[in-house]
Amino acid sequence: MRLRGLELDGAVIASAQLRFTFSGAYNQATYADFADAPCPADVAGAPGGQQQCNFTGKTLPFAPTLSGNVGFDYQFPVGRAFALRVHANLVHRGSANYNAGLAQAGAQDGYNLVDGGIGIASANGKWELDLVGKNLADTHYVTNIGAFSTTSAVTATPGERRYVGIVLRTRI
Repeated sequence: MRLRGLELDGAVIASAQLRFTFSGAYNQATYADFADAPCPADVAGAPGGQQQCNFTGKTLPFAPTLSGNVGFDYQFPVGRAFALRVHANLVHRGSANYNAGLAQAGAQDGYNLVDGGIGIASANGKWELDLVGKNLADTHYVTNIGAFSTTSAVTATPGERRYVGIVLRTRI
């Protein structure tokens, strides 16, 4: 395997109330020499299909070339006893093959996820109550794709669907 890339992450504190966060990664993860790889089921299981494939130079499974996220957190006082908080985050994952054997059915386009929330907290930080949302656009994506064979269909593990809920945090 050959792994090369660049990763960057950080935060900018614009004021006592406003903070921005960001991260990004460029990932070049390839097979350096894998000329005798077992072929995925969609190749090996086809009539007359070959059993060995040359994966040299191919991108590793589960390894998008580009990924990143940006977000913000804004908190401001409301009277003397409370603070209001608004936060959001955007995550991007580039296209990748989510099948361990690099089957064609494992290819997935890049996607974005949006999370966010609004809440109120005690000024002393002892408690916080938030209305939060995960995957607010209800993006459909998968985290793993199994290849088909002569006895089973293609299967996939779906990513988390939209979630909206209430979170209460306390500090003792």
